[in-house]
Amino acid sequence: MGEITLLLVQNMAAILTRLRFKGGWHFLAGGLAGIDDICLADEDDVDQYMFDFGDLDPEIYSKVISLPTAVECDEFVHFMISPANWRGSIDGHPPFGPGEYPYWHWVNWSGGDDIWHSLRDWIASEVENAEMMVRKGKTEYDP
Repeated sequence: MGEITLLLVQNMAAILTRLRFKGGWHFLAGGLAGIDDICLADEDDVDQYMFDFGDLDPEIYSKVISLPTAVECDEFVHFMISPANWRGSIDGHPPFGPGEYPYWHWVNWSGGDDIWHSLRDWIASEVENAEMMVRKGKTEYDP
């Protein structure tokens, strides 16, 4: 990770703990509303948005965290399982290291979900993607 990317990731993590992390309609999947709006996910949401996880321990299943988006964003939903509660692996995904936990967002028109190894991992990947877009002179709307 480059110095600028690392700085952006550190700043994004700090922003998430204090304020809102705004995205756009698709950009950053709408962002996150901040810690004041975090709650446990509704059981129906867990059933609908965790098909990649297979059979989870019911104790973990009941502690999925919902992270509301900061702006209207084409129905994206964000979820994570805290590192204190996560144990296990997900078939077809690289193993989770110490302190890592699943973070994912989902939208009904995407046909699937991507799972990152932490919220920080997702933010870093988005920063890297934005840097690549800038280098190539692209916008969110370019193919």
